[in-house]
Order: sequence, then C-alpha cells, then structure tokens
Amino acid sequence: MRTMGNGVGRYLFIVSSSYGHLFPAIRLAHVLQSHGGDVLFVAARENQFLLESQGLKCVCFTGQPHPFLSTYNWYESYTGQQQYQLIRAVADAYRPDTIVGTPLALPAFILSELCSTPLIVIGYCEYLFPGVGDAGSAKQWRIESITRHYNELRQRLGLPAISADPADSPLIGDIHLIRSVPQFTARDGMPPCVKYVGALLWEPAYVNHDLDRFVAARPNRESPIFYVQIGRLFEEPHRWERLVRLLGDAPARFIVDLGRSDYLSDHAEFPDNFYLHPFIPMGHVKDEISGVICSGQTTSVLSALFHGKPMLGIPNSGDGAEVTRRIVDHGVGTGIFDPAGLEEAVLSKFIHSATQGCFQTKLMLQQSSFQAHDDDARLFAEVSS
Repeated sequence: MRTMGNGVGRYLFIVSSSYGHLFPAIRLAHVLQSHGGDVLFVAARENQFLLESQGLKCVCFTGQPHPFLSTYNWYESYTGQQQYQLIRAVADAYRPDTIVGTPLALPAFILSELCSTPLIVIGYCEYLFPGVGDAGSAKQWRIESITRHYNELRQRLGLPAISADPADSPLIGDIHLIRSVPQFTARDGMPPCVKYVGALLWEPAYVNHDLDRFVAARPNRESPIFYVQIGRLFEEPHRWERLVRLLGDAPARFIVDLGRSDYLSDHAEFPDNFYLHPFIPMGHVKDEISGVICSGQTTSVLSALFHGKPMLGIPNSGDGAEVTRRIVDHGVGTGIFDPAGLEEAVLSKFIHSATQGCFQTKLMLQQSSFQAHDDDARLFAEVSS
C-alpha cells in the first residue's frame, strides 16, 4: 500500500457523474478543503455549475452520447481510453498528491498506477467484492466482471492484465471508504484499507414550491406520504408499470424522484396521488414522509437510515438485493425479492407498518449509529491516516 499524506496537499477528484457518486465526493472535498487541502475535480460539463457554486475548482469535459464519466457507459474501453487521455493531461498540469475516485471511474485507477499516486475510493453502502479468502462468495462474479472491463481498458493503453484477486486488486484502492457503519454493513474478511465513514451525505440547497404545495394539499395531516426512488430498472421496466398501478390505488401520497429513470420515456400518465420530479433530495421532505420505497441502492437507503425512515426495498440488481437483505435482517424495513411478490397486500402491509411505527425501535438504533459517524473530524482522520 502506498503511503497517504497528512491530509494537506492536492487532491484530484475523478468521480462518476451521477449525483449518487458526485454528492458524497463533494462532502469529502469540503472536509479536505477545511483542513487546508487543495481540491480539483475532473467532471462532466453538466456538473460544472454545481461544483463551482460549492467553491470547488473543476476542469469539465463534454461526453457523447452520455455525460463525461457516466455510469451508463463506464465499461466501454474506447470511452475509457478517451477519458484517460483527457484526465492525464489535467493530472500532469495539476500534479496531485492523492487521487479520489469512485468504483466505476476506471481511468482513476489507471492514473493512480501510472503516476504512483495514492488512490482513495469512495465506495457504496455495501462492499462490492468478496472478502479475503472467501472463495465461495456470491460476489466473485462482480470482481471478475469489473476486472474484465478494466483489463480491456488496460489493453487499449498497452498495460498488462491484472487478476481478479479480492486480496490485492488495485480496484480496491489504497483507502476504500464504505458509506455505512459496522452496525449495518460489517462482514468478515475485508481488506484492512476498508474504512467505514457513515452515510457521507451531502445535498445542495433545494427549493421546489410545486412540491411544497403537493405536500400541503393532502386531505389531512394524518394522510401518509412516501418517498419513492427506483432508479434504473435495466431489463425489467414492467416492474415500474405494476408499481405505479398499485400505488395509485393506495391510501397514501407519493413523492417520486425520477433520477436515472430512463425507462419512463413511454409513460405519459400517472395517478393523482403522485408528485414526480427528476431530482428531489430526501432531506427536503424528511419531516413529511412516513417511509421510503426504493430499489435498495446506496443513496436512497443511506438517506432513509440517516433520517430514520423505514424502507420497502424492491431490488433490481445484485447489489440492491444485498442491501435490501440487510434492511430486512436489521428490521428497518421489508423487501420484495421476487417480481411475483409485488402485490397489493404486500404494499398495504408496508404502508400500514410504516405509519404505525412498527420499525421505529430498530430504526432508531441504526439512525443513531449513522449520525454518530457523521462527523467531519472522523472522516478527515480516516482519509488522512
């Protein structure tokens, strides 16, 4: 492992362009700045205004057909090669002491190796890879898949292939930040460079008068409101169609964040008890909602835990299923793992349980753990050690 500095120096952030990756990076960048660090982002043009409004320097590039460092085409070796060449020019001029990346920003790992520069990886709620020595892990396919795409990029750059070794893969980084707490995500066999940093939440200032009117217009203050964030559904958009129909008949109102919901292009009509918007930070409505319906992805789950909201997980990916299983096991919500289980009775039971406080005792334990980790001094100590 390469030696990290004392927290003072130049940090080059190379993070995926979606908000779920960018927002925790902004939180970390602010912490580093507050301790004298100099920060520069290589980012998508679409995120330039946001970064500059937060006092963060950035060099921005335009990507086609997706934003620069998009999570939609992260695995394309040709795209990665182009991105690396642009980022390398920035790095040669900036000369960072440390690189900060995210798991799907593959050029960051190449740059760290070729420049012999330590790499901090901002991970997810769940550690993606198998534990050390866990030969039978269900996660083995993931490290093999990501390594295969990484080796395709390495081949384009004339570099030798690496092995999919959970013990010392460069895809782990020199420091790997798990956005969780041991009480929720701890497991055996993780490399020593893995550190828990809590939810690492950050949200921009947000004003939405239409949303505020939707909340105020509910028939009475006892009528429950739920936050819905499904994200991408990949090959199963029919799940969304069924969920919309079922929730439309439910005795509640639903605030729906449409971020990354690319499957909605043909969906024109929604029930009257829905409010939809491309971006709704959960913190803006945390005092109004009774629970969260999501696909088990990191941002929604961590926001719900931090704000003490029960969850119904409807996973559509392997990592979503892993996190939803933790939700169920810790008693902070429930899950629908089989598409056939998406039924009116299951949704009604969750809505009733959430509004009656059935998950509250165990939720409070998890919430207190996450909020105890939400400390800038603690975070700085972890990344500068």
